[in-house]
Amino acid sequence: MVRAATVTSVVGAAVKRQHLTLIGPPGSGKGTYGKLLAKALGGTLVTCSDILKHEIAQNTDIGQAVADCQRRGVLADDTLVTTAVHSHLQQLVTSKERTSESSSSQQYSQQQSQTRVGFILDGFPRTVNQAQIMSNDWEEELQVPVAVRLHVPDDICLQKMMGRRLCRSCGGSFNIANVNGGGFVMPPTLPTITDDDPEEYCASGKCDWDANWYTRPDDTLVICQQRIDEFHAETAPVLEYYEQYGSLLKFIPFHGVQDMHILEHMVKHNLKHEQTKSVLQTK
Repeated sequence: MVRAATVTSVVGAAVKRQHLTLIGPPGSGKGTYGKLLAKALGGTLVTCSDILKHEIAQNTDIGQAVADCQRRGVLADDTLVTTAVHSHLQQLVTSKERTSESSSSQQYSQQQSQTRVGFILDGFPRTVNQAQIMSNDWEEELQVPVAVRLHVPDDICLQKMMGRRLCRSCGGSFNIANVNGGGFVMPPTLPTITDDDPEEYCASGKCDWDANWYTRPDDTLVICQQRIDEFHAETAPVLEYYEQYGSLLKFIPFHGVQDMHILEHMVKHNLKHEQTKSVLQTK
């Protein structure tokens, strides 16, 4: 069973800080919604693929094993992945506790205690086995009891994956797909100029979009379809696992990031519900 998660708040009091994971097929927008949700609720986005890349870059034992799997064209073993994620989350908790002890920002403290959102995971757990390892072996403060299902049809995901573009000049990530069908309306994600937008250089004309924009080499129709098929075979059963043992929320982004307020409300409502349930259980 997925256990509830507890960490120490920035004001020093023990409060329940709920961790959650975003689960959806490739192209459903997990990274995008994860970043926006983390920013809105004061959580920390943790991407499994970034953790594995870091392990490889640092040439750790786990990184060497993962790199060997990549060379052989197979997915990394569940034990390797869960060990890497677990180690990373442990380090984050330790880092946050140290920050909490030295932090003097009351506004930040209040925000954290109100939202009580901890980690927002992208790409973990990928399999039921990973979820079971987490549930059975991890300490309570690292458990991830809530999953948000990003319900996006396969054909929409394919359009979004095929529309992804990266910029060699500014490092920005964009999407030229113009989705309009099946109730989904998602216009292209193009550069905009804002004070905090790291991709503003493209919009200000300092990048040649035609010359500098490129497609990821693995974003081909065949590979993208293969990823979606792997999701349905390996990761979709994780949704059933959370529905049975944890808490499963369903988010349908009909209008893409324009529907972020719905996702925020959904997560906040779940947090409030869990808080009420926790209080009732202690009485």
